[in-house]
Amino acid sequence: MDREKVMAFGAIFAIAIMIGSAVLMGLPALLTGDVGNSGGNYKEVNIKLSDYKDGTNISINSIKDGLKYIPDGTYKVHYTKQVPLAGQQFYNNTSQLDSILRADVYTSIADKDGKPQIMVHPLEFHQFEDYNNVSVDAVMTGSGRFPIYNNHTLIAKGNVSDPANMSYQVAGNPSIVGSYYMTVTALDIIDGKRLPTSSFNTIANHIDDTVDYEYEYLIMGVNDFKTYYESVFKDSENRHVRTWLFEDLTDDAKERVKVEVNAENEYEGLVKTYTEIDDKVTKIEVKSQKYSDFDNVSKKIKEAIRGPVETETETETPTE
Repeated sequence: MDREKVMAFGAIFAIAIMIGSAVLMGLPALLTGDVGNSGGNYKEVNIKLSDYKDGTNISINSIKDGLKYIPDGTYKVHYTKQVPLAGQQFYNNTSQLDSILRADVYTSIADKDGKPQIMVHPLEFHQFEDYNNVSVDAVMTGSGRFPIYNNHTLIAKGNVSDPANMSYQVAGNPSIVGSYYMTVTALDIIDGKRLPTSSFNTIANHIDDTVDYEYEYLIMGVNDFKTYYESVFKDSENRHVRTWLFEDLTDDAKERVKVEVNAENEYEGLVKTYTEIDDKVTKIEVKSQKYSDFDNVSKKIKEAIRGPVETETETETPTE
């Protein structure tokens, strides 16, 4: 996996990823099933989520909440209240999206030759500002039915002639959105029939779930750390706060970060801290009431975390 892609930082990157909400990947029809009888008649409908009383009854206000409902194989999680316009249009502007939690999940299936294929599936939880006003476009059989799984209606969306790329939605606030496979997996976890991921347990123990986060990002690591967490919020003093947590940060990375955190502070009122919480988790924090100062220092610390970037040297062309 390309290290620079994995080491992407900041809310802008997360929001760009979130725009994919309306184009969710699915498993092939062989694994996912269909929205109704093969070869049946289908009709497009616009429905209100609140009309379905078999939705979920969970609460997700942070990444830490969301970890209770996402499966093994998850390698990246985002939580944001900075929802892009594309996400709002997903619901025909009937209600504002208050937040999105998205997990990217690896799965492995065999192809027609029996060789394993790695696929990445998004699983999302959408929180609405006005749930009673949320409507979505969907497709159902001519008999007016959607698939049912564990007593939950799976609202089918997309093109029925391309079932591998259809998505499904379960009513509730938050509402589950994903491929058939990811949706039913989340329902199994919620119903206690399957355990959620444990890959982030160590770092999650140090995430403050009482904070009203604007943005959170959690990812499995490569090279310099095992797991990585970043968040942004405003504290009681109206300061912008960015927090990084690392599980098993390497000694080299620790030294790079210490140099930057301990560098002379050129901004009035800005606070930088470096703390080794225990032998597993390292915490770095930046606080400032002035966003430009906060952003400038955050960029420098991110560069220190990332470390030196290898660049290709151009070879000189001999001249005649």
